Amino acid sequence: MFAAISITYFLIFALLVYVFSRLEKGLTSFFVFGIFATIYYVSIPFEMLYTDKLFFIYEPNILLNVDVERRTLLIILAMAALSLLGFATGYMLSGFKTSVAEAYANTKRSGNLSMYGLVGFLGALIMISLVLFRDELRAISSYHGNVETKALNPAFNYIIYMIIVVYTILQSYLILSKRISFSLAAGMTLISIAWSIYSSDKDPLLLGLLPMAIYLNRIKQYRFARTQITIMLAIVVIIPIMLMAFSEFRSHGSVTFQNFQDDKGLFKLTDARGGMHVAVSIIENEETEMAFGKTYLESAVLWIPRKIWPDRPLDQAQKFAINHMKDWLPGQGLGYSPIAEAYQNFGLIGGFLHFLLFGFAWGVLWNTIRRFFFRENLLMFNALYSIYGVYMLIIIHRGASNAFVTTSIQTLIPLLFIVLVVKLIAILAANKRAIL
Repeated sequence: MFAAISITYFLIFALLVYVFSRLEKGLTSFFVFGIFATIYYVSIPFEMLYTDKLFFIYEPNILLNVDVERRTLLIILAMAALSLLGFATGYMLSGFKTSVAEAYANTKRSGNLSMYGLVGFLGALIMISLVLFRDELRAISSYHGNVETKALNPAFNYIIYMIIVVYTILQSYLILSKRISFSLAAGMTLISIAWSIYSSDKDPLLLGLLPMAIYLNRIKQYRFARTQITIMLAIVVIIPIMLMAFSEFRSHGSVTFQNFQDDKGLFKLTDARGGMHVAVSIIENEETEMAFGKTYLESAVLWIPRKIWPDRPLDQAQKFAINHMKDWLPGQGLGYSPIAEAYQNFGLIGGFLHFLLFGFAWGVLWNTIRRFFFRENLLMFNALYSIYGVYMLIIIHRGASNAFVTTSIQTLIPLLFIVLVVKLIAILAANKRAIL
């Protein structure tokens, strides 16, 4: 059964990569989704079953059973395969079609005003952080300081996050418009990496590397053949090693490569382990009740800030962390696997239905954004999608649906507001010139 499900998964992945490579140019949205679905849903179950080490590495602060049933891992692998089919189906039904490489073809070099608007926004955010949050900037220089400071000060957390997002979108725009050299783009990425190391935060590292990935699409138009599968296999191995090295750095040695040798597990030490532990717990818990979509309805209101709604219910990840982490503190958590939410809503078939809904919603969202905000500014749209869009296709694998809704609202509304203001200014200026 293990071999059959594993082979089926990779055959589905390869087939859909081939299909999307015919529909879109370059490294497609499905390709990004599939790579990180492999890392977050497949890597740990596959490793456990292959090595016959059916247990998680013991962590004293996590109050969960470390042993895993073979049946549970097979269910997760089957749901992972269904997730590929679900996302691909929903994405196609939405009618959305784009890729990072699209920015190099049939697009106007417009958007200077939007770029200047984002530069002004970035400058304002940096000034606010330097003037109002100097103590917080010093406090996040350690991992525990970073977690505690951001948990206790959501405004500071949001501003720092938006600085990195806007900075990398601008970097992407400059690369796509061919206004900066490769060496200068690499230098800008080094700034993101340096901040990631200083703050012991993986997200700036991830966001900082995304603009450089755009250069992959300048080499050639990727087709199915060997290229994308080679990249997939390389990333599935390289990324866990990078994450493990980063974890060793910020944990001051409590998580080391020696753990890999002792526990016979590479992927058990990666960022995927928290969400996978949650998924295993939900599936093996006989008291788990089917929600039948209730969690999606909750996502519609859980984005409201607690300052506005003090009694706002806890989200799924927070509830799980409070109940299953020893001496839990705000900001701490295990993550929350979409596989767990899918199973909680619909059981095994949730692997398809959950990601069908997500793929469709994803396509509709970006179609709407492109149509109403970037009809005459495709270059800036591609800069936004190649950073924030790709970033979300990565991090959705480590959070519940409410995290996707909340992050999208918090990120896209201010960015689209700036674009809208810039468009209105341009229209007013054009009307004024016409009158004169």
